[in-house]
Amino acid sequence: MGKGRSGTTWLSEIINYRRDHRYLFEPFTHSRRFSETPLCRGFGDNRGYTRPESSDADRYDVASAILGGRSKDSVPDAYNRGLLYNRRIIKDISCLLYLPWLLRWFPEHKWVLLVRNPLATAASQAKYQWRYASSADYQDDHELVADHLHPFMPLIAEIDAAPSFDRAVLSWAIAYRVLVDSGVLTNPRCHVVHYEELLTDTGVLDELFRFLGRDDVERARPHLSRQSKTTWRSQPGDASRTLDGGATPDQHLAAERILQAFGFGRAYDHDGKPVQEAWRALAAAGKSRRPDSVV
Repeated sequence: MGKGRSGTTWLSEIINYRRDHRYLFEPFTHSRRFSETPLCRGFGDNRGYTRPESSDADRYDVASAILGGRSKDSVPDAYNRGLLYNRRIIKDISCLLYLPWLLRWFPEHKWVLLVRNPLATAASQAKYQWRYASSADYQDDHELVADHLHPFMPLIAEIDAAPSFDRAVLSWAIAYRVLVDSGVLTNPRCHVVHYEELLTDTGVLDELFRFLGRDDVERARPHLSRQSKTTWRSQPGDASRTLDGGATPDQHLAAERILQAFGFGRAYDHDGKPVQEAWRALAAAGKSRRPDSVV
């Protein structure tokens, strides 16, 4: 799971390098059977906020069908060539606002959360004209506003008229604010991977494979340098893919203002790399704020 254009396809293909998993590509986003359900509707890759404690039977049935592999559609199954699989990997970019709910109600699954620098994510999304929710859309989600966004609504309304880059950074900030507040970063069933650290392979792939119960990390490691199916230009390791996405000085200033407001002002250093001390502080603050969500 992760924001769109953050490397989720790349990481899922590294995990599934043997192609021995049935690979469901964004079933929450693209399954026609579920496209009109409240869980799967929304804008861009922020959809379907659901309180962790919600026991909505319809949403549970939808998620259960997807996670259990009972949803079949042309887009989610497009990359499968085999007839039989006994393992499944699901990759999606629409789940972040209800990931706390998924973690609570589907404890048998392991979850991997990929986090990429918001400037690089925004630059890629803006280039391809991503669609974003407006302040009115967020305002209509009364539970989301009450639980997480009420202090930020004036800023969200102001950014309605801003360039798409600013709106992309805002979308990133909203999603990860919800995850921080909900204690997801300290949930033992959710493993957080930072894109920038994966690029340099500083032991994060080893940690991920241990989390998944896999002992074949050395065979997977060469796949770090391979291009994913949804990469449109450079490979993940290319120097041309800068950690801030090539953001301009004005974009840096705009992003800094938004990230500071949402509590992520120190999450990345001047080189665009994650500051782990800051992320640990965010995780600790989230755990103390919503200890009931880590169940």
